[in-house]
Amino acid sequence: MNIVLYKTASPKKTVTKTLTNAITLSNCSFRTNDTPNDRDPVVVISSPINDLVKYNYCYIPSFSAYYFIRDRVARSASTTELIMHKDVLMTFDAGIRSHSAYVSRQETQRTQYANDPQFKTTDKEIVFADEFFSTTVSTDFILAVAGE
Repeated sequence: MNIVLYKTASPKKTVTKTLTNAITLSNCSFRTNDTPNDRDPVVVISSPINDLVKYNYCYIPSFSAYYFIRDRVARSASTTELIMHKDVLMTFDAGIRSHSAYVSRQETQRTQYANDPQFKTTDKEIVFADEFFSTTVSTDFILAVAGE
């Protein structure tokens, strides 16, 4: 089995990652006591762990999927296991980008113009008093009122 290792600095929640330092490795295999798992595979590579430290991303052509490299385990001086987790955003990038959608709700920004029953509005009266300064020269006061 062949795999392609990459280095990426893109955030995990980015759909399309920027991939650099590509290297293709052949004669890779799945860990012998595991059945091949396309979600969290463990791949055994005939390469020292020091050669693989700079890579944090992987593509496995037999699964047609991209993976985050979560950990590296040295099994011997010349054999390394890569423990990975599937990146569903990059794997299904073409399908995600080919769809259009209307976003009616967002986690951090809300609009008052869209009808959103989960956005709770409240009617609170806010009253505060602030002392301007202490003086004995005058007894005149300024009162400012905003709203109705």
